This record gives sequence, C-alpha cells and structure tokens, in this order.
Amino acid sequence: MSVTARHRSVVSKSATRSRDKTKAGAHYLARRVVTFLRENEEGHYIRLQNLYGNKKLAEKYGLDPKLRYYGCLVWDPPRIVVDFRNPLATIVHEVLHALYPDATEKEILYKESLVMRHLTEYRAVQIWTLSGTLMRVSEER
Repeated sequence: MSVTARHRSVVSKSATRSRDKTKAGAHYLARRVVTFLRENEEGHYIRLQNLYGNKKLAEKYGLDPKLRYYGCLVWDPPRIVVDFRNPLATIVHEVLHALYPDATEKEILYKESLVMRHLTEYRAVQIWTLSGTLMRVSEER
C-alpha cells in the first residue's frame, strides 16, 4: 500500500464519521418532526392552499406579497399553511420553524435540507400519515 492510499483511507474514515454524525442529526430532526406532528400540543392543523405567488393570501398571512412562498406557520390560530406543489418538504420546514422559533431562515433551510436528504421511506410515510390527520379543507375555493 502506498502512502497516498493510506492517506486517502484516513481521510475517508474521517469523512465517513462526519457523514455519520450528520446523518444521525438528520434522523434526530426527523424524529422531532414526527413527534411534533403526533403530539400536536399547540393544536396546529395543516391547510393546503394555492399559496405560491398568491398575493391575496400572502397579505392575509402577513407575508411580503412581492415574494413567493411555499408555506407559512401561523400561531393564532395555530396552523401550518402549505402550498400543494411541494407539501412534504414544506411541512418539514414549517414544523422546524415551530420547533426552533428563534432560528434564522438560513438555519431552518439547512435543517430542512438535512432532513430531506436523509429522510427514510418509513419517516416520510410517518410524516405524511400524521400530516393527513391534521389537514383541513381551505375556505377559499
């Protein structure tokens, strides 16, 4: 074995350990999302709406109407509004906002991408199933 090959294997082991920690962190966050949806202590419900690019709804929820949104977290009454185009990632994103209210948008986006990158089929089904029990029909038609 040459010196370079040894060096590569050491780097590879280090990278693997780092990746394992990242994956463990992603699984921890996914479990927190599932627990939040299962326990639902604040009484949140999920509303699917045509939110993306909808200025009227953006203003209704106190968002900047010039921007386009896939979801928002509303505290009074407690609900998660989700655009139906990308619901799974948006639900994870908004639940992370509820779990970490002091986190910046950049931190939430990082956590969301971490969860979505390492999400297992089992956890995805759990999130979908629990989200389905919390969904309500929109008043706007």
